[in-house]
Amino acid sequence: MNVHLVNDEKFVNLSVKRFEQYYPGKNLFVVGVPKGHSGPLQHVAPHPRVKVLNFNSRNAEKKILEWAGGQEKINLFVHFLIPSKARVALRLQGSGRSVKTYLIFYGFGLYNLLEERGDYEVFDNKKPHSWQSTFLNWLKNAALSLLLRCNMFTVCEEFIQKLDYFCFWNHYDYQLLLRHFETDAKFRFFRYYEAPLQKAKPQALKSKGTVFLNHSASASGNHDSLIRWLRPWVEKGEVNRVIAPLSYGSPQVAAEVCRQGEEELGSTFEPWLDFMPKEEYFSALNEISVAWF
Repeated sequence: MNVHLVNDEKFVNLSVKRFEQYYPGKNLFVVGVPKGHSGPLQHVAPHPRVKVLNFNSRNAEKKILEWAGGQEKINLFVHFLIPSKARVALRLQGSGRSVKTYLIFYGFGLYNLLEERGDYEVFDNKKPHSWQSTFLNWLKNAALSLLLRCNMFTVCEEFIQKLDYFCFWNHYDYQLLLRHFETDAKFRFFRYYEAPLQKAKPQALKSKGTVFLNHSASASGNHDSLIRWLRPWVEKGEVNRVIAPLSYGSPQVAAEVCRQGEEELGSTFEPWLDFMPKEEYFSALNEISVAWF
């Protein structure tokens, strides 16, 4: 049985389709939702193999085992590492079943963990946390630790120590993991989408002066630094179009990037706020001269 712990994200529908294609009827996708959640999910479509669960509920692992139908051998896929999923994964490992763990890597799950420890720089201009937000975050983790009988401050590190497989397409992130954690995890190549290699046209005519800025509305994209760096090139006329895809990620970050982009770069700045058909997106990429991530 393949058990997947996932968020309500756009990647999940394709993941359900692919895993069911190769392992029909052998998958269980458990989507994390807040306490008291009701109604449909935002991105994940209804499917017989999809369930919803608050990962911070005390008996979350028992519910998952019930849905898994008493399977003795479980391949546990954690899509995006957060403390609540790490806790459930460790409980499943201690349930007496044979559990192999697979971390489907999302950068934030590792980078943020290292950034909090002071081992990795994520932000060009790190804003200091207010003591109120720091205290409230500490209080939340302390309360969950007492309620769930698990140290939520260290649970991700414990999960990594016991991890079997690190799954991603970039081996350098795996090396980063090994440099900072004691783990015997092995590398497994994984990506959500088949790369449209037949659509890539390296010799396609590029749009001169066009710059592609990140691929999501993420604070760690450091848009503010890049926009300031690009401004002199725009003023000299050497860059005449700055495309910033902002349809994915934080709405707050997207709004701030739009404000700064329009203020610093004027009509040169072109935010993409809505999703577009995949083929149209790939076609646009073929025309890009330079991309900054």
